Amino acid sequence: YWTRWTANHWEIPIAAATLYLLMIATLKLTMGPRNGGRKALKLTRVVLAWNFFLSAFSIAGMCYTVPLLLFGESGVLTAGWYASVCNSAASYGHGYPGMFVCLFIYSKLAELLDTFFLLVRKSPVIFLHWYHHLTVLLFCWHAYSARIGTGLWARIGTGLWFAAMNYSVHGIMYAYFGLTQAGDGPKNFAKRFSMLITTLQLTQMVFGIAVTVSSVVYLSRGLPCYVSLFNSLLGLGMYASYFVLFLQLFLSHYV
Repeated sequence: YWTRWTANHWEIPIAAATLYLLMIATLKLTMGPRNGGRKALKLTRVVLAWNFFLSAFSIAGMCYTVPLLLFGESGVLTAGWYASVCNSAASYGHGYPGMFVCLFIYSKLAELLDTFFLLVRKSPVIFLHWYHHLTVLLFCWHAYSARIGTGLWARIGTGLWFAAMNYSVHGIMYAYFGLTQAGDGPKNFAKRFSMLITTLQLTQMVFGIAVTVSSVVYLSRGLPCYVSLFNSLLGLGMYASYFVLFLQLFLSHYV
C-alpha cells in the first residue's frame, strides 16, 4: 500500500524540496545583517530533544535492519555479497523491518527541520548540508516508489544496505549533535568524536558506491539482479558526490 501511495504522491517531495529551498533563502535573508541582524533563537532544549529523538529512532531502525543485512536469508555474511546486492529478501517487507524501511523514506521529510534549526539559530549551513538533505529525499522517494532494489523496496536486498547504513550512522551522529546541546561537559566529551563521525560518514559513502557499482556490473553481465540501472546510476552519482564533499570536509577539519 505505502509503495503505491508513495508512487502516486510525487507532489509531496517536490513541494517539500521547493519549500525547503525557499526556506533557506528566506531565513538567510531575514536573519542576516541586511535585515537588521535579527536575534538568533536559542531553542537549546528543543534542538536537544529533536536530536536525541532522531538518534533513538535511528537506533531502533538499525536494530531491525542491520541483523537482516548481515544474517538474513540474503545477508552478506550468510549468502554473500552478490545475494545481498541483488537477491529478493522475502522477510524484508514484513513486520518491523518493513515498517522501518518505510519510515526511513518518510523520515527524510522530517530531517529537513535540521536546516530550519540551524538557520534560526544563526549556525552555518554549508552546501554539503542542504545538498545532502535535498538529494537524499528525492532519491529515496523515487527509489521506494519504483519498487527497485537499490531503492529500498521492502522485498529487495540492496535497499537494506542503504537503510541499515543510514540508520547506523545517524544513530551515532544525532546522539553526537544532541550531546553538543547538553552543556559544556557533554559538548566537550562529544567533540572528541567529531572526526569519528565524519569517518563513519565517509565509510558509508564508500559502501554506497560499492553497492551501486556492483549492481551495475551484475546487470551488465546479464546476471539476475533486482535493481534498476537508471536508479543505480543515480545512486552512484549521489554517493560519489557525497564522498567528495565529506572528504573535503574531513581534510579541511582534521588534516
